Amino acid sequence: MQDVNTIEATHSGLSTRATREFHLSDQELLIRHFHKTVRDTVAAHRAGAEQEEAR
Repeated sequence: MQDVNTIEATHSGLSTRATREFHLSDQELLIRHFHKTVRDTVAAHRAGAEQEEAR
């Protein structure tokens, strides 16, 4: 529940456009990297499956 308040405050600050950027914590960067890795892996798998179907 602690993060909900932080997320709401961050969203409010960004929606005013008073703050144009903010720094991510190490944990947030790791989560972002994790999601990119998953997206890339799924995309590579799908591309490989499409190539197999074309054969």
